[in-house]
Amino acid sequence: MNRNHFERLKKIEGAVVAMTTPIKKNNKIDIEGLEKLTQFYLDHEVKNLIVAGTTGYCYTLTPEEHKQVIETVINIAGEKAFIIAGVSHSGTNISNRLADICENAGAHALLMTPPYYHQTRSFEGLFQHYKEVAQNHSLPLIIYHTWYSEYKMDLFRKCAEVENIAGVKEAGLDYEFTRELLVELGDRFTVIAGGAMRYFMWHWMWGARAGVTSIGNLVPEIENKFYEYMLNGELEKARTIVIQKEQPFLEVMSEYGWHQSLHTAMKIFGLPAGKLPLPLVELPQEQKNKLKKRFIEIGLLKR
Repeated sequence: MNRNHFERLKKIEGAVVAMTTPIKKNNKIDIEGLEKLTQFYLDHEVKNLIVAGTTGYCYTLTPEEHKQVIETVINIAGEKAFIIAGVSHSGTNISNRLADICENAGAHALLMTPPYYHQTRSFEGLFQHYKEVAQNHSLPLIIYHTWYSEYKMDLFRKCAEVENIAGVKEAGLDYEFTRELLVELGDRFTVIAGGAMRYFMWHWMWGARAGVTSIGNLVPEIENKFYEYMLNGELEKARTIVIQKEQPFLEVMSEYGWHQSLHTAMKIFGLPAGKLPLPLVELPQEQKNKLKKRFIEIGLLKR
């Protein structure tokens, strides 16, 4: 167990940016674009990064590409930010291999979603999936709990018995479960809010201090200000950012799905994006125009 990384996870707070992965037209990883994107977040005082997660198209990356992405980000940000590396897969052996890659590259924590396709079929299988990866590595493991997972508190009570399972990314968007998780297991797990700033406000009430960004992928200074307000107890100012900026932003982003819309938004904001990997496809031009217009209207982008 790497005690230093466990302690750093316990102290995590503020914005956590789940990075995209720029991809070239020839379907290779755009290393230069990834380097520029990493530096952009560092320049905007982002202290926590998720790399090769679902927003980074982990489900499309080969293990070799996964290694490229993790190593590229760590080479630039490993001393300046807390790096949470995605190790999600439907097969436990492959997740173990990805975790080996991430640990050897110098990641600070691991993040796992439920295994897709059969993830809801077996409580014991899901628990063993997480336990196997956690016990084979010295890094803290964060479980990504999402809305499509059937298992809630019983699973996390069981996971609390495994020392290296140290955190939960809670993106189930269920207020009652969020409260129960933080009240009962908040001292055992570091809980990182998922979904957006508006959902972080639920989590903050019960003790969470970090959340995955929405607008922060594009305009980190806005999200950094939100977390500054929240952590200082200035709730009305934080709420104003959600109402005036995030709500209209998410409304237009949700029309065609988060990953495709974020990819287009990255291009609109002049950030490295490249092409979308299949099975994701580009948005129609009409929606691209609508996104840009809305970003200008709500003050995220200049004309």
